[in-house]
Amino acid sequence: RLYRTNDYKKLPDQTEPEIARSDVTSPVLMLKKYGVQDIINWTWFENPGKEAIIMGLQELYQLGALDDFGKITKRGEQMSLLPIQPHLSSVLIKASECNCLSEVIDIVSCLSENLLLNPQPEERDEVNERRLSLCNSGRHYGDLIMLKELFDIYFYDLGRDVTSSVERQDWCKELCISYRGFKNVVKIRE
Repeated sequence: RLYRTNDYKKLPDQTEPEIARSDVTSPVLMLKKYGVQDIINWTWFENPGKEAIIMGLQELYQLGALDDFGKITKRGEQMSLLPIQPHLSSVLIKASECNCLSEVIDIVSCLSENLLLNPQPEERDEVNERRLSLCNSGRHYGDLIMLKELFDIYFYDLGRDVTSSVERQDWCKELCISYRGFKNVVKIRE
Protein backbone atom coordinates (compact mmCIF):
# COMPACT_ATOMS: atom_id res chain seq x y z
CA ARG A 1 0.00 0.00 0.00
CA LEU A 2 1.10 3.51 -0.66
CA TYR A 3 -0.42 4.94 2.52
CA ARG A 4 -0.04 4.47 6.24
CA THR A 5 -2.10 2.04 8.31
CA ASN A 6 -3.87 4.90 10.10
CA ASP A 7 -4.93 6.36 6.75
CA TYR A 8 -6.14 2.93 5.63
CA LYS A 9 -8.35 2.61 8.72
CA LYS A 10 -10.05 5.91 7.83
CA LEU A 11 -11.18 4.64 4.41
CA PRO A 12 -14.78 3.42 4.05
CA ASP A 13 -15.31 -0.34 4.21
CA GLN A 14 -16.84 -0.31 0.73
CA THR A 15 -16.69 2.05 -2.20
CA GLU A 16 -19.71 4.18 -2.96
CA PRO A 17 -22.13 2.34 -5.32
CA GLU A 18 -21.70 3.30 -8.96
CA ILE A 19 -25.28 4.50 -9.27
CA ALA A 20 -24.57 7.08 -6.56
CA ARG A 21 -21.56 8.32 -8.56
CA SER A 22 -23.13 8.22 -12.03
CA ASP A 23 -25.70 10.12 -14.02
CA VAL A 24 -29.07 8.42 -13.48
CA THR A 25 -30.88 9.96 -16.44
CA SER A 26 -30.67 6.77 -18.53
CA PRO A 27 -31.97 4.45 -15.77
CA VAL A 28 -34.79 6.91 -15.02
CA LEU A 29 -35.77 6.94 -18.72
CA MET A 30 -35.77 3.13 -18.79
CA LEU A 31 -37.96 2.98 -15.69
CA LYS A 32 -40.38 5.43 -17.29
CA LYS A 33 -40.41 3.30 -20.44
CA TYR A 34 -41.33 0.26 -18.35
CA GLY A 35 -44.22 2.12 -16.74
CA VAL A 36 -42.80 3.09 -13.34
CA GLN A 37 -44.53 6.38 -12.48
CA ASP A 38 -43.27 7.18 -8.99
CA ILE A 39 -39.52 7.09 -9.58
CA ILE A 40 -38.63 8.97 -6.39
CA ASN A 41 -40.32 6.43 -4.09
CA TRP A 42 -39.46 3.42 -6.23
CA THR A 43 -37.45 0.72 -4.46
CA TRP A 44 -33.92 0.92 -5.81
CA PHE A 45 -31.38 -1.80 -5.08
CA GLU A 46 -28.96 1.06 -4.35
CA ASN A 47 -30.76 4.41 -4.14
CA PRO A 48 -28.93 7.14 -6.09
CA GLY A 49 -30.49 9.82 -3.91
CA LYS A 50 -33.55 12.03 -4.31
CA GLU A 51 -31.60 14.96 -5.71
CA ALA A 52 -30.01 12.87 -8.48
CA ILE A 53 -33.39 11.40 -9.43
CA ILE A 54 -35.03 14.84 -9.58
CA MET A 55 -32.19 16.16 -11.73
CA GLY A 56 -32.61 13.19 -14.08
CA LEU A 57 -36.35 13.79 -14.34
CA GLN A 58 -35.77 17.48 -15.05
CA GLU A 59 -33.26 16.71 -17.78
CA LEU A 60 -35.65 14.24 -19.41
CA TYR A 61 -38.43 16.84 -19.29
CA GLN A 62 -36.16 19.45 -20.89
CA LEU A 63 -35.20 16.99 -23.63
CA GLY A 64 -38.87 16.32 -24.38
CA ALA A 65 -38.73 12.72 -23.20
CA LEU A 66 -41.36 13.38 -20.50
CA ASP A 67 -44.53 15.45 -20.70
CA ASP A 68 -45.92 17.87 -18.10
CA PHE A 69 -47.39 14.94 -16.14
CA GLY A 70 -44.15 12.94 -16.05
CA LYS A 71 -45.34 10.41 -18.64
CA ILE A 72 -42.94 9.23 -21.32
CA THR A 73 -43.48 10.87 -24.71
CA LYS A 74 -43.06 9.42 -28.19
CA ARG A 75 -39.66 11.13 -28.33
CA GLY A 76 -38.78 9.54 -24.97
CA GLU A 77 -39.70 6.12 -26.37
CA GLN A 78 -37.40 6.73 -29.33
CA MET A 79 -34.61 7.95 -27.05
CA SER A 80 -34.86 4.85 -24.86
CA LEU A 81 -34.17 2.60 -27.86
CA LEU A 82 -30.74 4.10 -28.50
CA PRO A 83 -27.85 2.68 -26.42
CA ILE A 84 -26.42 6.11 -25.52
CA GLN A 85 -27.02 8.88 -22.99
CA PRO A 86 -30.44 10.56 -23.41
CA HIS A 87 -28.98 13.96 -24.31
CA LEU A 88 -27.04 12.38 -27.18
CA SER A 89 -29.99 10.28 -28.33
CA SER A 90 -32.05 13.47 -28.45
CA VAL A 91 -29.38 15.03 -30.66
CA LEU A 92 -29.46 12.03 -33.01
CA ILE A 93 -33.24 12.15 -33.28
CA LYS A 94 -33.12 15.87 -34.09
CA ALA A 95 -30.36 15.23 -36.65
CA SER A 96 -32.57 12.64 -38.32
CA GLU A 97 -35.36 15.20 -38.55
CA CYS A 98 -32.92 17.74 -40.07
CA ASN A 99 -31.46 15.25 -42.58
CA CYS A 100 -27.90 15.42 -41.21
CA LEU A 101 -27.85 12.14 -39.33
CA SER A 102 -24.67 10.70 -40.83
CA GLU A 103 -22.57 13.73 -39.87
CA VAL A 104 -23.99 13.85 -36.35
CA ILE A 105 -23.41 10.12 -35.85
CA ASP A 106 -19.74 10.79 -36.63
CA ILE A 107 -19.57 13.59 -34.05
CA VAL A 108 -21.44 11.64 -31.36
CA SER A 109 -19.13 8.66 -31.96
CA CYS A 110 -16.12 10.95 -31.49
CA LEU A 111 -17.55 12.19 -28.19
CA SER A 112 -17.47 8.64 -26.82
CA GLU A 113 -13.65 8.67 -26.68
CA ASN A 114 -10.97 11.07 -25.49
CA LEU A 115 -9.36 11.60 -28.87
CA LEU A 116 -7.33 14.74 -28.33
CA LEU A 117 -4.35 14.02 -26.13
CA ASN A 118 -2.41 16.70 -24.27
CA PRO A 119 0.87 17.42 -26.01
CA GLN A 120 4.05 18.20 -24.11
CA PRO A 121 4.07 21.85 -22.96
CA GLU A 122 6.89 22.77 -25.33
CA GLU A 123 4.96 21.23 -28.30
CA ARG A 124 1.48 22.49 -27.41
CA ASP A 125 1.37 25.56 -29.68
CA GLU A 126 2.85 23.67 -32.62
CA VAL A 127 0.41 20.74 -32.28
CA ASN A 128 -2.59 23.06 -31.89
CA GLU A 129 -1.53 24.98 -35.00
CA ARG A 130 -1.23 21.72 -36.98
CA ARG A 131 -4.69 20.64 -35.83
CA LEU A 132 -6.24 23.98 -36.71
CA SER A 133 -4.53 24.08 -40.11
CA LEU A 134 -6.37 20.85 -41.02
CA CYS A 135 -9.69 21.99 -39.60
CA ASN A 136 -10.75 25.23 -41.26
CA SER A 137 -14.39 24.93 -40.20
CA GLY A 138 -13.40 23.80 -36.72
CA ARG A 139 -11.35 26.96 -36.31
CA HIS A 140 -14.52 29.00 -36.84
CA TYR A 141 -17.29 26.78 -35.48
CA GLY A 142 -15.67 24.99 -32.55
CA ASP A 143 -14.47 21.67 -31.23
CA LEU A 144 -17.36 19.50 -32.41
CA ILE A 145 -16.83 20.49 -36.02
CA MET A 146 -13.08 20.03 -35.56
CA LEU A 147 -13.70 16.47 -34.33
CA LYS A 148 -15.84 15.80 -37.41
CA GLU A 149 -13.10 17.13 -39.70
CA LEU A 150 -10.42 15.04 -37.97
CA PHE A 151 -12.66 11.96 -38.19
CA ASP A 152 -13.21 12.54 -41.91
CA ILE A 153 -9.47 12.73 -42.51
CA TYR A 154 -8.84 9.60 -40.43
CA PHE A 155 -11.73 7.55 -41.83
CA TYR A 156 -12.00 8.68 -45.44
CA ASP A 157 -8.78 10.39 -46.51
CA LEU A 158 -6.17 8.10 -44.95
CA GLY A 159 -7.55 4.95 -46.56
CA ARG A 160 -8.76 1.71 -45.05
CA ASP A 161 -6.26 -0.89 -46.18
CA VAL A 162 -3.60 -2.54 -44.04
CA THR A 163 -0.77 -0.37 -45.35
CA SER A 164 -2.62 2.80 -44.34
CA SER A 165 -2.60 1.65 -40.70
CA VAL A 166 0.98 2.86 -40.28
CA GLU A 167 0.09 6.11 -42.03
CA ARG A 168 -2.85 6.60 -39.66
CA GLN A 169 -0.66 5.92 -36.62
CA ASP A 170 1.92 8.45 -37.80
CA TRP A 171 -0.77 11.02 -38.51
CA CYS A 172 -2.28 10.53 -35.03
CA LYS A 173 1.13 10.80 -33.39
CA GLU A 174 1.94 13.99 -35.28
CA LEU A 175 -1.32 15.61 -34.14
CA CYS A 176 -1.23 14.11 -30.63
CA ILE A 177 -4.46 12.20 -31.22
CA SER A 178 -5.31 8.79 -29.81
CA TYR A 179 -4.98 6.16 -32.55
CA ARG A 180 -6.65 3.55 -30.33
CA GLY A 181 -9.43 6.05 -29.61
CA PHE A 182 -10.10 6.56 -33.31
CA LYS A 183 -10.22 2.80 -33.85
CA ASN A 184 -12.88 2.61 -31.12
CA VAL A 185 -14.78 5.53 -32.66
CA VAL A 186 -14.99 3.64 -35.94
CA LYS A 187 -16.42 0.59 -34.12
CA ILE A 188 -18.91 2.74 -32.20
CA ARG A 189 -19.96 4.51 -35.40
CA GLU A 190 -20.68 1.18 -37.10
